[in-house]
Amino acid sequence: MKDSLESILNDLKKAKENVFLEFKKGEKIVPESLWETYSAFCNTVGGTIILGIKEKKEENLILGVEKPDDMIKNIWNTLNNKNKVSHNALEDSDLYKLEIEDKTIVIMNVKEVSNSEKPVYLNGDLKEIYIRQGEADKKATFDEIRNFISDATPKTRLIDNFSFDDLDLKSVKNFKGLVEEKYPNNRYHEIDEESFLKQIGAIRKDRKTNEYKLTEGCLLFLGKYLAITDHFSKYHLDFFYRGKDNERWLDRVNSDEPKYGEMNVFNFYNIVFEKIKINLKEKFELNEEKQRIVNSGNLEEAIREALVNTLIHADYSSNFPKVKIEMYEGWIYFENSGRMLITVDEYLEGGHSKLRNDNLVKLASLCGMAERQGFGGVKIYKTAEELSYQTPEIITNPEETTLKLWTLGILHFHKDLTIEEKTVYSVLLKEYFPQTKKEILEKTKLSNYSIRKSLEILIKKELIVSSGAGRAVKYEISFGTQGYLTKLQLKLKNIAKYNNLISKK
Repeated sequence: MKDSLESILNDLKKAKENVFLEFKKGEKIVPESLWETYSAFCNTVGGTIILGIKEKKEENLILGVEKPDDMIKNIWNTLNNKNKVSHNALEDSDLYKLEIEDKTIVIMNVKEVSNSEKPVYLNGDLKEIYIRQGEADKKATFDEIRNFISDATPKTRLIDNFSFDDLDLKSVKNFKGLVEEKYPNNRYHEIDEESFLKQIGAIRKDRKTNEYKLTEGCLLFLGKYLAITDHFSKYHLDFFYRGKDNERWLDRVNSDEPKYGEMNVFNFYNIVFEKIKINLKEKFELNEEKQRIVNSGNLEEAIREALVNTLIHADYSSNFPKVKIEMYEGWIYFENSGRMLITVDEYLEGGHSKLRNDNLVKLASLCGMAERQGFGGVKIYKTAEELSYQTPEIITNPEETTLKLWTLGILHFHKDLTIEEKTVYSVLLKEYFPQTKKEILEKTKLSNYSIRKSLEILIKKELIVSSGAGRAVKYEISFGTQGYLTKLQLKLKNIAKYNNLISKK
């Protein structure tokens, strides 16, 4: 445990505030700004607040908290005061003290709350709703507050003054063919396209007028572009292939251009997924036998899940609707309008699903685009873990949701390393805590000489750092490199579990 504390002390001195991490001095009293951060973390993607640390440019100062027990008591009292905080999102293990460098800090792990509990606001005032943007907390705008409220239930809306003629017939035929193939016993081939759409509920009868009307999901999925923008005035879909960090895109699919025909959700998905697969295959690493290192099937499935989720869960009715996918050599960035209607924890756990447009999701499921509802996040994260890729980064707020999905291993970005250096670096990437030379030797089976030389090169390249002296020297990934923040959060969670066990004894 001592080694773990030393490692965390080193991390806390280096770490900088970000979307998931906030430092507060709070030496004597609970700072008022803590509650703004608490509200922001609850309403966004959660995070960790640490009291007793002052962020500095070079190295953070460990100030400590003078009376940590009193401070923790005051925090609990406020959390349970509905006049101050609308919802208490903490469990006993989420708030604890930690003795470090002869001082005591207080750590507060704040979970994102469920959709039904959002927004978390302060002082009984719905105007005091905060969200997290980067390392800052900001008050939610009127539009963002409205989105919190409107996201309460999924909707199947029927739209007036639109008909089957507003759909792209080619899209409808292609979609119908996929559904026929998937469900041959339903004999959809015996009926025409309009009857088919009525049978599956894409076109529905308005029970008030007895007229058949398009659903919003049907228009988005299969509509003509101009018809879609007549109803969703700011509808916009964009895909960029940028290659190696190019500011200027190398390839683009844009819903505003007629190059690919009617750009509805169905067509955009089919065109973009094919382009992603082509560019992905060109970038796979090969081993010495010229065989692919990565199983492309699993990665393509994870990318498909991410692309489908981006399209079918976007908020096309918001004041800032957009879908943007940017593909680089090594990662893909997915962005859509609107926040996720489940928490990030629920997304990673799987089996949870709350739909913004249930008809749009149903159409995607019928043709095989979307499969097991509520398990896309599990597929995406499990694939990254199996391939030893960096953990996907997901951020959601009332305005948008973004996902960064890595398509190459971290070692791809260090092609100048030898096989021995990559082996040592891979071990340190996978370990949560610093490793001794002996531990690295046991895990790599390399010679003492190879390990010593590899460590020297990796330190020189500033990819790893060492701490301690003599045989007690330990090595770990350098601050600022990919995956560092994830490791810090895992360390803090492990310490939280340890503290919880101690407190129960």
